[in-house]
Amino acid sequence: EAPPAEKLYRDLAVQDSRFYEGSRVTLGRIALLTNRFDLADRYFDEAMARRSDQVNALLGKSVAAEGRGDRKKAIEITRAALESHGSSPLVWLRMAELHAGLAAAEGYLHQATLRGYEVTDAQRAALLPR
Repeated sequence: EAPPAEKLYRDLAVQDSRFYEGSRVTLGRIALLTNRFDLADRYFDEAMARRSDQVNALLGKSVAAEGRGDRKKAIEITRAALESHGSSPLVWLRMAELHAGLAAAEGYLHQATLRGYEVTDAQRAALLPR
């Protein structure tokens, strides 16, 4: 059974078509939180088809691929996001997450900060090599 938040978002989308556009990414995120990666992909694909929040939809697909254990696919998706949305600090942060513990993570975090993202000490501790 769907979590209450997912049901609420689906019901709102049916009632208000304007809400429908933005709800796909949120529904995808809810599906990720409940480890329903195929469903999450479907919601992210719907968001991308409607050109709604493309960056977050691509990054969600990357997280879904990683959740299914396909790190290579997650990196491919994130690289595609870099090509189309390289100005977004979130894409660079996602690359850092995928390279956590490796020297490359520091470079990705640096790129995120150049684009206005404030990296926290906790993020640095979690992502950078020790």
